[in-house]
Amino acid sequence: MGKRKKQYSIEEQIFSIYPDFPILINDSIIWDEEAKPLHFHYYLEIGYCFEGRGYFSSNRQTVEVGAYNITVTAPNVLHTTRSDTDIYTRFGNIYVDLSDLVRLFPEGEMKTKLKMEQEASQDFFCLDGLSHPDILWLIQEIIRLGREGKPHYRMQIISLLYAMLLKIYDVISDGRRENIVDGGVNLPIKPAIQYIFDHYMEPIKIRQLAELCHFSESYFRKVFLEMKGVGPMAYLNWIRVRAACQFLTDTEDSVRLIGEKCGFPSITTFERNFKQRTGMLPSQWRENRQIVQKRDRKSYEIKRVFNKKI
Repeated sequence: MGKRKKQYSIEEQIFSIYPDFPILINDSIIWDEEAKPLHFHYYLEIGYCFEGRGYFSSNRQTVEVGAYNITVTAPNVLHTTRSDTDIYTRFGNIYVDLSDLVRLFPEGEMKTKLKMEQEASQDFFCLDGLSHPDILWLIQEIIRLGREGKPHYRMQIISLLYAMLLKIYDVISDGRRENIVDGGVNLPIKPAIQYIFDHYMEPIKIRQLAELCHFSESYFRKVFLEMKGVGPMAYLNWIRVRAACQFLTDTEDSVRLIGEKCGFPSITTFERNFKQRTGMLPSQWRENRQIVQKRDRKSYEIKRVFNKKI
């Protein structure tokens, strides 16, 4: 009997996070006893275990987590979770787009410590919250504020999150790792992923990406598919659509021009890829987003608060 292939899935919550509030909070995630297919996010994921005990796995290894533990998972790291047998395990997750978050703080502390040292060096780790009560309080408070949704809660969450990220950075960078279980994930395709993020607006060929990883083109395709569950070009187009969402939100540029800025060779290709990944055309997505912004602006405007000239 042949070896059973691993299963992968792509987290589609990317389109629930917008540049003016680059955070998504889910405070009630119940872990199943059976692990779901491995998946990845385009965002930094910070998890908090309210109760229970379970296992957090990458495609490389597994780490046990329990009550008051805090997990930090970098973007693009394949992972999954499962609860221990006959144990009720509840988590809260905070998804953060660090690229957009640092833009809200023009004078941010070293641009939030160089985006959390390029988002925790593409790893995942588990932090003992009881050994770090300040971080524990911050994540509990952020989740509570998100759940209650009272006036000005977004401003409070942004401020607390910024403080928490800096504290987490200090813990993982000061050499005191006795309270950290490191996931040890070092993706062999990391150079290609970084290149895609930095050059998505340019024509990119598979051969270029393979050479960055010192692989043959055929082997690179195989490794990329194994680690991401999608091929490199499909992944590239996901990143391009993500960038297009930001242009559609922040500018009045035409759909055609935004498609060109994001590296799509034609408006037809742009619209096809965009609809495939969001369920709607770029013009429809922009219209829906404008409705949301207009509603939110009645009580809150994050960019005006943090970018105001003094």
